[in-house]
Amino acid sequence: RVALPHRSFVTQNTRNTSSTMNEVQSIRAEVEAIRARVNLVVEANELRSEVAAIHDALTQIQAQAQQSACSQAQASKDAEAKARAAAEAQAKAKAEAEAQAQA
Repeated sequence: RVALPHRSFVTQNTRNTSSTMNEVQSIRAEVEAIRARVNLVVEANELRSEVAAIHDALTQIQAQAQQSACSQAQASKDAEAKARAAAEAQAKAKAEAEAQAQA
């Protein structure tokens, strides 16, 4: 005849197994929560890098736009100076032509 384990031993063993399974589930849930937080941190770092790259690009574009505006302003000043010089030369030539016609 086979000796069966005492009922209290079986009950205690069942409780221990159940408790261990609950701890395992709890640890698994904690591990998943930590993984989720790590993924969020990684994603946040990637987004920070993208924002920094966009900021750098915008700064560069702004600098180029400012340089272009300065170049256009200088070209406009140069064109105005040439137009004045041409008008003065034309007036001088006209005055000289009139003076020669009268002479």
